[in-house]
Amino acid sequence: MTKRKGMKRFNLIELLSALMLLLFSSCKKTDVEQPGPGEDLSATNKYSTDVLTKWINLQTQIMYLKDQTQRPGYDRTLPFRLYSYAGIALYESVVPGMPGYQSLSGQLTDMPQMPKPEEGKSYHRAASANAAMAAVHRSLLYGATAATKLSIDSLEAALNTQYETEADAATLQRSIEFGKEVAKRIVEWSETDGSYTAWPPYTPPSGPGLWVPTPPNNFAARFVHVGDQRTFVPNILHSIFPPAPPAYSTDPSSTFYKMEKEVYDAVQNRTPADSLQATYWGANAGRGSPGLQWFAILKKVIVEQSVKLDKAVVAYCKMGMAQYDAVVVTFKSQYTYNLLRPITYIRNVMGQTNWLLPYGGVGAPTPDWPDVSLVEHIAPAKAMSSMFGENYRFNTDGTNPDRYQGYTFNSFEEAAAHIATAFFLKGITTKPGASVGVDIGSKTVEYIDKKIKFKKN
Repeated sequence: MTKRKGMKRFNLIELLSALMLLLFSSCKKTDVEQPGPGEDLSATNKYSTDVLTKWINLQTQIMYLKDQTQRPGYDRTLPFRLYSYAGIALYESVVPGMPGYQSLSGQLTDMPQMPKPEEGKSYHRAASANAAMAAVHRSLLYGATAATKLSIDSLEAALNTQYETEADAATLQRSIEFGKEVAKRIVEWSETDGSYTAWPPYTPPSGPGLWVPTPPNNFAARFVHVGDQRTFVPNILHSIFPPAPPAYSTDPSSTFYKMEKEVYDAVQNRTPADSLQATYWGANAGRGSPGLQWFAILKKVIVEQSVKLDKAVVAYCKMGMAQYDAVVVTFKSQYTYNLLRPITYIRNVMGQTNWLLPYGGVGAPTPDWPDVSLVEHIAPAKAMSSMFGENYRFNTDGTNPDRYQGYTFNSFEEAAAHIATAFFLKGITTKPGASVGVDIGSKTVEYIDKKIKFKKN
């Protein structure tokens, strides 16, 4: 693994301009040949990944810049719910053109039956995908601003204009309606996952070793009932639930004390390289969602490797499901064990009463064991490894809007280890806690591979 220096920070205006230019100026370009007029439109692998990469660009713009208003009770579920349900809708909109693959209906928890294409009729798969993505984004981006609504409409229209040169009007309209119907059923299904449940007020348990709000912000507990939401994969919560942390103790010779002191020592002795690693992974300046960076990495891989649309939509779908289920398991773990954060132990037990997270780090509004932002990275990284191989060499340049350059890794597994160390170096979780996060992400993907069959038997 090599590190690159010379990071450059973009301001929001520059970033928005760059993203919009990338999004719309490239609408006429494709990374593989699209079917031409009169050609067979039925096979998904005949299509460019353009439709997916452009929607990933737009997601980055919306999520990173938070170009939306927040609904009452807004919580962290918005980003990873969007990626996951959009991924499933995308996959279902094009899977009829993927011989050897099958619908996920009947496999995912409570997932409804999907519409069937008309027998003997042609479909433009990219148009179906575009319609499905647009519809899901309109539905799941709660309280979207006028700018967000315009960007969704504009991208959908620009792609449809391109598709008008590739299919007759009847085929195009039939394909669009199919994508919309898929999205409608997926959105209705999403509304029953527990995100809209009115949970009772939460009072954190109190006692030695239990979580309390942390400085400097002292946020109250948040995302308390995300762990009660429905998972995509049946029974995954109980199948991969992590073991309890070491027994709480203030004895300097205890495992618990040593675990927390290791955090203090690591932060106090951070090198410039350590600091760069710690700040690279995750949302910066309160923007975005940690996991969105992995969808930018996916886009980079599918463009550089000329991945066909069929494999690209499977990768996107799998990454979204893995991130969602791993995050649900993580929140359930956090509020089951209610473990204090290292900063609380370091200040109250180790006597470092003024100790703060470095570089203005904010207090976490959830317990430890493990940190959820870490898991939001690990799950999609592990899904990428399962899709593109364990020894896939890649770099992260251009995938973090706050960083001009990134890192080069010899595998996605190497990247996952780098991320786990980064979150330990941030000072927000212990090294064993980071290992638990890696374990949840890994086991989530393994369980998906075991229980969910994209391909027919």
